[in-house]
Formats: sequence, C-alpha cells, structure tokens
Amino acid sequence: AHRGTIEVKSQVGVGTAFTVMIPGYIPE
Repeated sequence: AHRGTIEVKSQVGVGTAFTVMIPGYIPE
C-alpha cells in the first residue's frame, strides 16, 4: 500500500478526471 491521495472529479459536460498524487513516487 502506498500513502497517496486519489481524487476523482466528475463534471457534467466536461468528463471525468482522475488525479493520482503519490508523495515520493519515483517512476521506474
């Protein structure tokens, strides 16, 4: 498990945006 924040923003007419923020996350 990772310590992060997953936000799901849904707006009518705009669509759905997924934002994933992981502190200290380094892409391999």
